[in-house]
Amino acid sequence: SRLSGGRFALGVGRGIAVESGGSLRLAHDLIRAAAAGEIPDDRRRDIHRRLADWLAETAGVDVRRLREAVGHRHAAGTPCLDLAARLVRSPQRTLLGQDGLRLVASIADEVDPLDAEAFALHWEVASLASELAEHDEALERWSFVAERAEGAESQASALLAASRAAYGLARSTEARELLERSRAIGAGDEVVRLEQDTHEAAILLWLEQRVVEGHRLSRETVAAAARLATRSGGVAALDARTRRVYIDALRLDYEAAVMEADAKAMLRAAEAREAAARGFELETYLGASLALSLALRSDGRVREAIGRCRRVWVEA
Repeated sequence: SRLSGGRFALGVGRGIAVESGGSLRLAHDLIRAAAAGEIPDDRRRDIHRRLADWLAETAGVDVRRLREAVGHRHAAGTPCLDLAARLVRSPQRTLLGQDGLRLVASIADEVDPLDAEAFALHWEVASLASELAEHDEALERWSFVAERAEGAESQASALLAASRAAYGLARSTEARELLERSRAIGAGDEVVRLEQDTHEAAILLWLEQRVVEGHRLSRETVAAAARLATRSGGVAALDARTRRVYIDALRLDYEAAVMEADAKAMLRAAEAREAAARGFELETYLGASLALSLALRSDGRVREAIGRCRRVWVEA
C-alpha cells in the first residue's frame, strides 16, 4: 500500500515498476536496468535508499528481503553495516549463496577493520564462508580475523576455523600448522580443546590416512565429551557449541569404524550420534539419522534401514 500510495511514482514513470491491479511490482530485470540507466545519479540513490528502508522494515527474518535491502542500501552509498550484520546472522543465511557472501564481504572490507562492529561482521562473513564450503574465502577470512582477535579463546577459535578451511582444501600441512598455532595459544577452554582434538582426529583419518591413531583420538574425544555431558546433567543439557562438538566426535568415531569395516562399531557409534542429535538442529539430526540407516544396512537390517531412509527423505 505504501508503494501504491505514490511513494515510488517516479519508478512507474521511468519503467522501473509496473502498476497492476492497484499494486506495484518491479519490472523485468532487463527493462528495469535500461530504465534505471536514464535516472540521474542523485535520484537513483534516493530510490535505492527508499527501497532499502521499506524492505528493511518489512523483512523480518526473511533472508531474501534482507538481501535486497542490503543491496539497495549499498547501491545508495549509505551506511549498511548494521543491516549487513542482521542479514549475515539470519537463521536462513546459507540461502544467500556465493553472491550474497560476496556482497556482505565487500561491505565488511569497506569499513575500518579496527571498528568493533566491522570486526564482528568479518567474523560472521568468515563463518558463512565456512558454512557454504567456500574454503578459499574462509581460509583468508579466518586468517584475517585471527590476526585481529582479542582474547586467547577468540584467537584459538579463529585459527582452528582457518585450519578447518585448509582441511576442506585438502592442505594437510597447512591444516596441521594452523591447528598447532591454535593449540599453542593455550586458551584454557575445555570445549576449545575438544574441538581441536576432534579436528586433529579428522586430519589423521582423512588427510594423513593414519586410521588407527585417528580412531583412538576420536574415541578419547567422545569419552571426554561424555564426561562433560555427565557433569552438565546429560547431553540435552549441553550448550549448542558443546553438543555440536560431541556429535562431531561421534561422527568421526563412526567414520573410523567405516574405514575399518567394523559393522558393529559403526552401529554403536551411529546410534550414539543419532541419540545425541535428537532434538538438536534438524539438519544435524537428519544427517545422524541417515548415517544410522547406513549402519543398519551394513548390519543386515535392511528393512529398518529402508524405513529410516524414507523418513529422512520426507523430513528433508
